[in-house]
Amino acid sequence: GLVAEAAALYEDVHSTRREQLGAAHPDSLRTACNLGRCYNRLGNTDAAVALLTETRSAALASLGDADELTLAASHNLSETRAARGEFAEARTLALASLDARRRVCGEQHIH
Repeated sequence: GLVAEAAALYEDVHSTRREQLGAAHPDSLRTACNLGRCYNRLGNTDAAVALLTETRSAALASLGDADELTLAASHNLSETRAARGEFAEARTLALASLDARRRVCGEQHIH
């Protein structure tokens, strides 16, 4: 279906961006977040967890814990962990992401 097609496109773009821009470049990280989300939706949670864990670590190191890409990687990883039944890990990631969003956007923002 469309998610499989999107994943194939993201794989190509991700590979090119990593080669040309580097793995920690924001465009590479954004593409990795989207690819990891596709993997999760396709049921390939092993690949999703591996990619999103790597992406989250790179985003934390290069952009910090309050950057939108770091938060997106954390959120996507949380969703994937929940899909695998890893609810404690998913909850920890989700709460940390929500806390960071509240710090950055304020309490009144729709998170």
